[in-house]
Amino acid sequence: MTAGDVASEKMTQAFQVLDANGDGRISRSELVALITILDSELSDADLEALMLEADSNHDSMIDYGEFCSFLMSSNTTAGLMRQKLKATRRTRCRYGADCFRGNPAHREKFSHPGDFDYSEPDRAASEATEEIVLPDTIKPCPACGMLIEKEGGDDSMMCGCQGRQDGGMLEKALAGGGCGHEFKWTTLAPIDCGKPGEPANDRQVKFSSASKDAKAAPKAKGHARPKSAPRPCPSGCGYLVTRDTSHCCQECCNHAGKHGARCERVAVTLEAAASVARPPATSGCTPGRAVSPPYMDSAEDHLPPTIKSCPACGIFIEKLDGDDRMMCGCEPRIAGGTTEKAMANGGCGHEFMWNTLEPIGFGKPGEPAHPRQIKFATRALSADAPSSAASVYPEYWVCRSGGPFDEFQDVRRGDYHKFDELLRATYIGKTTQDRPCPRAVCPKTPGGCACVQVYTAKDLADLPGDVPGLPVAFRARRVIRNEDSRMWESYVRKREEIKERRSHERFRKFDPPVMSGGMVHKYGHVFGQLDHDLNEEYLFHGTTVRAALSIAENDFRIDLAGSAAGTMYGRGIYLAESCTKADEYARDEPLAGMSGVFALLVCRVCMGKMYYTTARKESAEDRVAHGTHDSTLGDRSETAGTFREFVAYEKEQVYVEYIVFYHRVHVKDAHETIESKLKE
Repeated sequence: MTAGDVASEKMTQAFQVLDANGDGRISRSELVALITILDSELSDADLEALMLEADSNHDSMIDYGEFCSFLMSSNTTAGLMRQKLKATRRTRCRYGADCFRGNPAHREKFSHPGDFDYSEPDRAASEATEEIVLPDTIKPCPACGMLIEKEGGDDSMMCGCQGRQDGGMLEKALAGGGCGHEFKWTTLAPIDCGKPGEPANDRQVKFSSASKDAKAAPKAKGHARPKSAPRPCPSGCGYLVTRDTSHCCQECCNHAGKHGARCERVAVTLEAAASVARPPATSGCTPGRAVSPPYMDSAEDHLPPTIKSCPACGIFIEKLDGDDRMMCGCEPRIAGGTTEKAMANGGCGHEFMWNTLEPIGFGKPGEPAHPRQIKFATRALSADAPSSAASVYPEYWVCRSGGPFDEFQDVRRGDYHKFDELLRATYIGKTTQDRPCPRAVCPKTPGGCACVQVYTAKDLADLPGDVPGLPVAFRARRVIRNEDSRMWESYVRKREEIKERRSHERFRKFDPPVMSGGMVHKYGHVFGQLDHDLNEEYLFHGTTVRAALSIAENDFRIDLAGSAAGTMYGRGIYLAESCTKADEYARDEPLAGMSGVFALLVCRVCMGKMYYTTARKESAEDRVAHGTHDSTLGDRSETAGTFREFVAYEKEQVYVEYIVFYHRVHVKDAHETIESKLKE
């Protein structure tokens, strides 16, 4: 083939690239489509000039002859065009013909089969030599190849958990998905639990082959793809892992890929997937931790709003367009998606609403449609058969055996002072805009209106007579204990579920401690023992007398969340550590004969792993739906100088143990008047 033939062939190929519809002519729109990819900085004027120069007969179309003449001409625009067509090549899309991403931004950056700048790679060669660039803080384990992130500490590391010097042990490492190998971070020199040629367990596949490879050729620079026997991915995505550091499961661990989507490895059967137990998360372990899948960590904080994890299986899903219906693994059913297609693509086929995560079909919490839906499987706890832990009721309850029970027990009057002491210990002399004006004349005001500020008796003397100021104390009028076997067993089951799910995670504890802690410890025969490792505490919820009785009898209604005071952190159960904050939402009911009588619910709450934020964030509840957190701690004391907000999103996390009916005490109230009211 002559040089002229080569030039002619290249010109023909370039024309075919521009002639998108294959009609033998290039329209302005076809020219714009490609030129925009080649040079996004060209203005409309530049494109118009290019069209005019190439379209010699001015029929608004460029035929093959005009195209060849234009490229062979000596003008500047044609020269630039030749350079662009010759030099500009997009990155080859790794998924090739199987790519499912239809967004224009992806198509602009990556070429696909049929594009002028796409060429099939030599897969065998690329798999043998492809280099993966990792940050200095991440290395693959010398024994098993799992990526490990170093967060601090000395040079000793353990694969799967923190180093032995910080409490790590082999059992914890294996449970965390690692192999337990100890080594020096800088030199990779082995310390314990396996060495090259002598693996300590079957996970140390790199040590298994070390003796065979001892005489092999030197390694290529960088982290070449190691070969090893495939095994099911421990994250539960449904694909086989080959210890390949560019495999989608590993990319997911580095927050760089979409979990399980279009993986080049073969999908395991449902039976094999069913036998794979998701390992406990290892995020939070220091100084070194195995990089856990995003749904086990707080990677959601760094995701764009177009990406969420599937509520059923946890893989990441990107929303490109369409309505609110979604299917994990492919387009929704209304757009042609099927369960078979979703499963083939690595998803689980679960259908749900994107904004609310409400299930539509193919699986729901507690009822997984198949073994891939491991997040739904973790909620499949028996609602009827109480666990052994659930059958142990607080020792100070009246009802402790004899079958199901649901009773209100009056707390003896001699213990009322203990609740008065609890209210004093949790009182804070502050107000917020959520406290309504007692005179019903002032609008909602940041920091509270003038009628509810902290005043002395002298201050109030200069104000209108009906301005009460902020209550200075609260006094218990009557206290009822709620002894409900069904609700208690549900609470204990949820607490055990959280304990199991977070058993290998380190997470934030309350700092400073919750305000009720001192009184709970002091009066152990009134308040039960708490599991502070799970952030279990006693918290308040303010409401009306009748609503308090209804909640204690029938439990909280999440669907009514926010009906009283909005949803700063999403739809959940809002609680407070300060009785002053809870009192802002308490209301008396004069028409029901309860004027001046208010109600506080004293609740046991298992917060578990909390999402901590100092800002308003209505999307906070999504983290619980995704499984990365169990609750939200909104720290308004840091940003607004007011109160901390405690939010649980499942009613089983909260047990209403006491209802405290109380009176407010103001500066101008006479002592005799208050005492008289308490005796009514």
